[in-house]
Amino acid sequence: MAGRLSDDEKKKLILFYKENPPLWDGNNAYYKNKQMKETIKAKLKEHFNNKYDNDQLDKSFHSLQTSFMRELKKITQYEESNEKDILLNKWKFMDD
Repeated sequence: MAGRLSDDEKKKLILFYKENPPLWDGNNAYYKNKQMKETIKAKLKEHFNNKYDNDQLDKSFHSLQTSFMRELKKITQYEESNEKDILLNKWKFMDD
């Protein structure tokens, strides 16, 4: 198993998940279809030339999701606060 994903690989992972909502969107009709999810995850592994196993890719995406939710929470708190003069740093994967 390889080490951690690089920033470029993380962007690639985010894009892949964006294009495959059955992996993350509970409202998707195929979200509960385990066979389809396994097929998509096999494609994901191939997408990374089998450099990472599914467990590592799942953990990396979960970490990115968690960071995204924290960033959204910070933005919401910032927008609701009266301290608009404080500079809000932007998470590097926010646009992705």
